[in-house]
Amino acid sequence: MVQIFFNIIDSIRIPSIEIKDINTTLQQVNTYITTQIPILNQTSYYLTTNSILLQTNEILQQVVLNHINHPMNINICIRMLGGKGGFGKMLRDQGGRMASIKTTNFESSRDLSGRRLRTLNEAQKLADYIASEPERKRKQQERIEKKIKQGRLIIDLYMNFFIVLFIWIIFKKVVFIVLGLKEIPAKVLNFNETQFNEEHEHQVESISSALDEALTKSHVGYESKPKKVVKKVTAWADDSESDSESDEDDD
Repeated sequence: MVQIFFNIIDSIRIPSIEIKDINTTLQQVNTYITTQIPILNQTSYYLTTNSILLQTNEILQQVVLNHINHPMNINICIRMLGGKGGFGKMLRDQGGRMASIKTTNFESSRDLSGRRLRTLNEAQKLADYIASEPERKRKQQERIEKKIKQGRLIIDLYMNFFIVLFIWIIFKKVVFIVLGLKEIPAKVLNFNETQFNEEHEHQVESISSALDEALTKSHVGYESKPKKVVKKVTAWADDSESDSESDEDDD
């Protein structure tokens, strides 16, 4: 004999049942459930125990091998109606779109040891950098030596230029001395500050006097010019004059 407890949603309670003959099928259990809950039929639910699906034609003895002499729990799972479908097609379409996007970045993937490919690539780059350290130092030393050679070449050019210039000046002096020629003296500009100040003051005074004279002449000519009297003619004046003339004609 085995005692069976039923688990369903909290709002529905089903009393436990005792089955004496364990060689029967689970059909007796299904009949008891539909009797207790009339709204259920055998196609609207399924039974599980310990996450194992129970079949209707399954013998109870095979199920309760581990539940002899103590109660057994059976879960009543209500079946839910499915949707309209199309989920598989959506997955296929999405898989096609994902397959069309080609990627070459697999650094987030892992190798057989479980390490990220990004970590392995960075380690490889670091090892290559350390291995190429002597080559970089050699190239840097070559660049420094090249700059030193260029600097020395420029210094040598400047030194040769000044040496040639110095020799040319000495040669010129010797030629003038041997031939008895005199060098043309360089023109020296003498600056007389007193004379410059006098000329500056004279120019300022002449400009000021000329400007005053021009302003005086323009002012005198403006005052002597007779003013023109402009007679303003208005509409009402014209009307009054025409009225007076018509009165004289009537007289």
